[in-house]
Amino acid sequence: MGAALAWANAFPHHATPAHQLSAVYRRRGDLKGSLAVLQQALTHNPNDKNLLKGASKICALMEDFDSAIEYRLACAEAETPEERRESFVHIARFCVSLADAPGAKKALDDAFGLGEPPERHRLILAQIAYLQRDRAGGLALLDAEQAENGSSVMLEKIRAKLELISPQRASAPAIRLGSAATKELKAWAEANGVQTGDVRSRATRFITEAGDMLMERVPDSRALLVAFGGLSTMFGGTAEDMRFLVQNARINALFVSDPQRLFMLGGFASIGDYWASVAWIADLKQAWAIENIYCLGLSGGGYPALRYGLDTGARRILTFAAPTEITPTITQHDKRATALTNRVLSRCPGMCVNLRDEIAKHGASAPEIINYYGAGMPEDAYHARNIEGLPTVSSRAVKGLASHNVIAWLKQSGAFHDILQEFLRDRAGRADAPGGAPGQRALRASWP
Repeated sequence: MGAALAWANAFPHHATPAHQLSAVYRRRGDLKGSLAVLQQALTHNPNDKNLLKGASKICALMEDFDSAIEYRLACAEAETPEERRESFVHIARFCVSLADAPGAKKALDDAFGLGEPPERHRLILAQIAYLQRDRAGGLALLDAEQAENGSSVMLEKIRAKLELISPQRASAPAIRLGSAATKELKAWAEANGVQTGDVRSRATRFITEAGDMLMERVPDSRALLVAFGGLSTMFGGTAEDMRFLVQNARINALFVSDPQRLFMLGGFASIGDYWASVAWIADLKQAWAIENIYCLGLSGGGYPALRYGLDTGARRILTFAAPTEITPTITQHDKRATALTNRVLSRCPGMCVNLRDEIAKHGASAPEIINYYGAGMPEDAYHARNIEGLPTVSSRAVKGLASHNVIAWLKQSGAFHDILQEFLRDRAGRADAPGGAPGQRALRASWP
């Protein structure tokens, strides 16, 4: 381990030492460490096919299939047609694991277009048929596979699933709910003794059965914090931030994750679609006599924090490395979440917009918006510049930071909790009080 670490540190621009060190971490069972090594090497070699393949494989082992797809898509751009065929087949398998039948079908079609023989992939096609509730089509594929290659354990498992579908049952794609942020929220709730409850109950502290919403009621507070988790974590994977907000801020809090992986544009899983969720927040505001709403979002959670904040009339919105545009052309500037972007564009096309236009519609009456990002991270800088110059927007670049994980930097600098205090500074006072509550100070617009 020591030799591998020394080798990697001595040659940070070389891919081979990173591969070796990553393999050491993996043999030790430390998949996060293994992935971190590859991600660090990719900052120096962003188009290295072997690094991208390795990162995709580790993400798949961690069951982070969305990231596995993104790395494979990035890899495919630098591959030969034959190599791309293999990448598209892997992407199809990852999509099946996410119960994303359209994504899996498209990936296979791309592979077939490059010459991949369809008969090699009858089992994947049968799994897609199961997700689409196509009983007859799936069984026909399995019969053809069995006639040519014989039976197998996997074939029989798929057959058993297909035979459970009633021939009279209308076709309806299966929906598999789950995300890393939802898992984190559930784990935090369990560790802190939060009981499972229902959004219609009068409980003051509960998490929904789906694990997508955690509520903290503070009866004497007239403010509500709505915190949106990212695509992979709630708060960069650190639960103590939630504890700080709940216990120290003494504010009504709603922590939301998106098990549908649609940037919350499909609405809260336990409530309904987007507009039903916005209406539910409005009803909650009235029921709890809320005067000010504060929206917070990390990474992929920044987009819904901005969108919901605008539509619920939030007092202030705080985001970290937030995407501000989801459009068909966004991949020209940001390829990091191609798979997820395609997913939300296909599922919620009417909700995918450039948020600059939405913020501009509100003019000077828009919520105050604060967005922190790494100045050296091109994709995050693009999204930040996209909304700069609007009357209520403050883009705060962290100079010298070339990472997406801006929260980690802000924590290390000791500024993070001050930022949260500034964000919630007037939660106990009047909404129109200049400068916020007494004793609170405004922070610098750019961190050195």
